[in-house]
Amino acid sequence: MRKKKLEKLKAEIKKDLRKELEKEAEKNKKPKIEKVLKEPVLYHSKDELQEIQKSFLKILLFSAIIVFALCLTLLFSSKFNKKENNKPLEDNNNEEVEIDPINDPIHLQTDGVLYHHNKYILELYNQLTFQSYEYNLYDSTYLYSKDELKVEEMPSEYLLFLLSKTNDFKDYINDTGFLTKQEICSKDGTIRIPIQDLEELLMTNFNVELKENTSFVYTHYVDKVFSTYINFIYSDGYYVSSCYKANDESLYQVTAKMLIEDARKDESELRIGARVVFMDNNHVYGDYDRSRVISENINTDILQYISNADKYEFVYRFNGSNYYLESIVRVNENS
Repeated sequence: MRKKKLEKLKAEIKKDLRKELEKEAEKNKKPKIEKVLKEPVLYHSKDELQEIQKSFLKILLFSAIIVFALCLTLLFSSKFNKKENNKPLEDNNNEEVEIDPINDPIHLQTDGVLYHHNKYILELYNQLTFQSYEYNLYDSTYLYSKDELKVEEMPSEYLLFLLSKTNDFKDYINDTGFLTKQEICSKDGTIRIPIQDLEELLMTNFNVELKENTSFVYTHYVDKVFSTYINFIYSDGYYVSSCYKANDESLYQVTAKMLIEDARKDESELRIGARVVFMDNNHVYGDYDRSRVISENINTDILQYISNADKYEFVYRFNGSNYYLESIVRVNENS
């Protein structure tokens, strides 16, 4: 009986201890944190609205200042770049205006009266001036035989002779490597010019086609010193060279000499003016018909009487790359 009471007491003690332990554990347990979501504000008071408006205006004003500053920066930058870009154009314009009248090409010169000692004008003029040894071969007065002589009307032989006087033709011959009389007249010194090359040279310098394949004689100079005559004869698609011996005396009793006087141009045309005299063994004449004697002494300095001679103009056309001779015109100074 006593044993049962002890066991019952022990069980009650254990039960009380368990309750105490559970209470202690409950006290030490951390409380669970729960997030409380705020409800969105759907309406503001008048003061709150005024504060929001002030904040918005500050932001808007600050943004406007930034945008304005950027616009000013871009504007000044654009003006500066434009000014810098315009500088070369101004320099280029100055270069175009300040043309060298002596050394710059003819087409760059301002329209109107030109400086006739321009090196390109003299180059064209000299290509029509007879050299001393050429007077023995062709009639120097033929160029002035009409009031207007068109290049396209010239006989083929004379046209080819004029072509041989051009720098283009001389360069073509020099490029063959045969320069001296010994080289050209040797059996290995034959020069063969394809007809296509000759026609191209004619088109460049005179803008005409060759009417017939006639022979012609070229007066070859080396460093402005006479070397030899070269006779070119057409054969099977080529103009073939051979040495040529001319007569010691000229076939022509009357010769023409000229002196450049002026030059002028417009957009498409160049005119080189020259005074031309005609000479026989005794007198100097101021006209082709030899009706007006301007000097009775052929040895007198040409400057003494050249101003009394007839004036002719060499008319050139510009094709976009070079000037080609179109005609030779006698100037009627009385009209």
